[in-house]
Amino acid sequence: MYSFTVVTVQAVKCPPITVGDDVQVTGDSSQTSYMSVLQFGCRTNLLVLYGPSYIRCEADGNWNAQPPRCDVVKCKAPMIHNGKVDNNEYAEGDGDEVDMVPGPSESPVTGAAQCNCDTQ
Repeated sequence: MYSFTVVTVQAVKCPPITVGDDVQVTGDSSQTSYMSVLQFGCRTNLLVLYGPSYIRCEADGNWNAQPPRCDVVKCKAPMIHNGKVDNNEYAEGDGDEVDMVPGPSESPVTGAAQCNCDTQ
């Protein structure tokens, strides 16, 4: 007489991911089995992707990285010799007037100066 053992094999699955509304996911996020890859981008070119552009489902049932987020481009305030700006950080497209402060041996500064945050 023969004896059989039934072996059930289940695919390794990673948990569903959650991303913000401004993050576009390429790939089937409902098929999250081992070696599945999800790619990410931002829904608008006014935002930049912070984090990985793709993640992969690993053999241990975890993603190899946290999903990314999209946020506005940020620029640090420039260092300006004999000048200052009001803010420390700007979003893309923002600008600020530069207040010029002449040194003790320099003549007064005239005119307006502007700094802008631009990725182009």
